[in-house]
Amino acid sequence: MKASYINKQTSKHKGLLALVRQLVLICLSQNIYFRDRHVPGRHNVLADSLSRLAGREVFVSHERNGFVAHNNPPSFTTSQLGNTLGRLLAGSLSTSSLKTYQQAWRIFQHFDINVLSRTTSQLPTPTDALALFVAYLAENNYSAATTLTYVSALGYVHRLASLPDPTKSELIKCALKGYAKINPTLDNRLPITLPILEQLIHACEQTLSSCFQRQFIRAMFALAFFAALRVGEMTIAASKLSTNLLLLKQVFFSERYCGLYRGHQTVYAKL
Repeated sequence: MKASYINKQTSKHKGLLALVRQLVLICLSQNIYFRDRHVPGRHNVLADSLSRLAGREVFVSHERNGFVAHNNPPSFTTSQLGNTLGRLLAGSLSTSSLKTYQQAWRIFQHFDINVLSRTTSQLPTPTDALALFVAYLAENNYSAATTLTYVSALGYVHRLASLPDPTKSELIKCALKGYAKINPTLDNRLPITLPILEQLIHACEQTLSSCFQRQFIRAMFALAFFAALRVGEMTIAASKLSTNLLLLKQVFFSERYCGLYRGHQTVYAKL
């Protein structure tokens, strides 16, 4: 495949165009940016030797060119290392963030094809195209917070590829700021007060059939309220580790008080 087909991400040949589109879609789903660039053989000795001398030992000691002697070929191929790198990059994001970023790319690609009439989403993304994408999300009634998240996802891919980040443009900043003012995100959640806590505790009688579960959930509600605990300090998925989880050894009791060690602080509650 010619370098021009890969870099322009298009081709007049239908067969090659299908391959290019498949390659682009896979890379977008994995947040990978790719470019084809020719490296002269004299500057790419190792790869050039491997391609020309396949099956022969190319790792030979040579004092003149400073090569290090190796008796065995490398244990990993560049393809394997590339797959490992992809897993490392995916692991840098939480599962929820990765899904959100992938969703952002899917929506942007749909916008690119159906609104801008472009066959593929090319990087770097032009600032004017990104500004129109913000307007597109606004017209489709996405919240200001979701719009900011999707724009941040596009910026993350550009930074990962060491490309200029269009989300840092003053145009994009002003568009996001204006959208947040015009369509503010209101938090309709109520703070947990003592009357609401009592309602939650009484509701366990109708929602839980097991006596053990009722007492267990009630105790969790009361502990979270009076110790000002977050959900991540009390619950954890079986397959995950957490450094914020509250441990039994951090809780102590006396005749009149119960206490909780939290870092360098101790919280007391009268019994």
